[in-house]
Amino acid sequence: MIAFWTPQSDSPDESGSGVVQLICVLAHPDPEQARQAWQEFSHDEQWLLRIAESGLDPTALRPVSIEYFDPAYFSPLK
Repeated sequence: MIAFWTPQSDSPDESGSGVVQLICVLAHPDPEQARQAWQEFSHDEQWLLRIAESGLDPTALRPVSIEYFDPAYFSPLK
């Protein structure tokens, strides 16, 4: 995990669910390992329990947008 952000302009959605956009930047050795980690996380029993306990509609956590990036040549992260 590198960081989590929420947009400054973001506010709870109009459905009243209180859900805001969450942006997280994660590091993985390659896209395949990232896909595997996401698959494991999305089926993690503790995560699913927390969602159920929160009272949130699990569909409120959609859509999930996944993009893969490479560090720029001048980035300290290589």
